[in-house]
Amino acid sequence: MKRLSIVVGGVVGIAIFVASSLPAFSAGSGTINATVTANGACLELTQASVDFGTLPFSTSGVTNNTNKAAGSVKNCSGQAEHLLGRGTDATNDSGTKRWTLAEYTTDICLVGTDKYALTANAPSAGTQLVSSADRQIGTFFPAAGDSETLNVGLVMPCTGSTGAGERENFSYVFTATF
Repeated sequence: MKRLSIVVGGVVGIAIFVASSLPAFSAGSGTINATVTANGACLELTQASVDFGTLPFSTSGVTNNTNKAAGSVKNCSGQAEHLLGRGTDATNDSGTKRWTLAEYTTDICLVGTDKYALTANAPSAGTQLVSSADRQIGTFFPAAGDSETLNVGLVMPCTGSTGAGERENFSYVFTATF
């Protein structure tokens, strides 16, 4: 019996020692909830459309290239941005594709009929050819709130192309990235 008392007393002593070495859970605690909104690339265009009017087709060696003011583009994010641009193929008012957006060097007629080209121009980047895939037009915005004048250009397709006497519709698509 004496032995049982010693064993029980030893076990109780060890249990008390272990319990006293554990951290006290009666202390107060607190939580801080936090949120963040990631700044997204942002641009604002001041003009939504441009009408080039009625223009003649280009001829071999004489490219009909015209430019129009397209308002301005503004950085509405909180940091510097890059401006990307791309264009679309041209369709008539009934949605039929007429002209394919093409890249050219000096003579649009060298790429064939039913091909046309687009350009974009801002003072910090100069004139850039716009393709059907996003292409960097320039690093326009060194700071939030900066804006630049934007001009867009059209190179008419070569004589013999479809669409004579019809209005053709196409778009310049601009995207801001970091």
